[in-house]
Amino acid sequence: MKSLKYKILFVFLTITAICNIALGIIIFNFSRAELNKSSRVILQQTATSIAREVKNENDKEFKMLNTLASLPSIRSTEISLEEKYEAITQVRKSDPRYIDVTILDKDGYAIATTAGQKISFREREYYKEPINGKKSFNTDPFINKVSNAMCIFYSVPVYDYSNKVVNVIFSVIDGYRWCDLVKKATVGKDSHPIIINRKKVTIVGAADRKMIDSNISAYDLLNSSSGTDRLADKIINEKTGIAYYSKDNVKKVVAWCAVEDTDWVVVTPAPVDDFQEGVKQMMFILTCTTLFMFILLSVVFILL
Repeated sequence: MKSLKYKILFVFLTITAICNIALGIIIFNFSRAELNKSSRVILQQTATSIAREVKNENDKEFKMLNTLASLPSIRSTEISLEEKYEAITQVRKSDPRYIDVTILDKDGYAIATTAGQKISFREREYYKEPINGKKSFNTDPFINKVSNAMCIFYSVPVYDYSNKVVNVIFSVIDGYRWCDLVKKATVGKDSHPIIINRKKVTIVGAADRKMIDSNISAYDLLNSSSGTDRLADKIINEKTGIAYYSKDNVKKVVAWCAVEDTDWVVVTPAPVDDFQEGVKQMMFILTCTTLFMFILLSVVFILL
């Protein structure tokens, strides 16, 4: 009779253990799939949100410059460059965000001193693009030789009343502004978005400012043992997307979203494991429970 009870208990515990294992495998696969789906959504939403914020900040800069460019005193060809310069510099003095705000004549010269000395910007992209008809232009962060600081330049053309380009206005702001922006956003445990120039394949914004200072290639950032070139090409050529890749034996998931009206793209890479902690904890508990069941089975089996 006693042996029959142990046999029934043994069968019951065996069935329970098998059910736990089967249920655990089903739950694990389902949960992992759902978490993978959720992580992709989070990464894509983050990339889209950052891209939208960068676009909005750029629009604010161009709106300010275009407001200046539309002033009658700036559009007039009867007013000297010196007078226009004095009016423009008031903006810089009133807003601490600006390292500089100035105006160039149609030949690319700006007033450099109160004595009226001029300096040439003819070779600068932020002069050449607007003077040749581009409505707005901004640079990537770079070390400004004048201030020896990391800067971003924004520029727009000034049209006279005959709709001819007569001046260029440009502003200069902190080149680390995008570093500060992406540092506030965290994906996974401690990863941050990165802003990349899709044409130059260089870093425009990163939580680690050294990535900007060293001017590293985005190819180095995405270097992996699984489809490096294909991944980089997809990010460069596609406006949005999600992909998996491996770097330093760590599987990662990355989403990206292009910044409208720029050559930039926001990339949000993070280790896949960052989104699997809940599943891992659940499987640990399930494994411990199953192990306990097998210990009980062993005891019952010995008593048979």
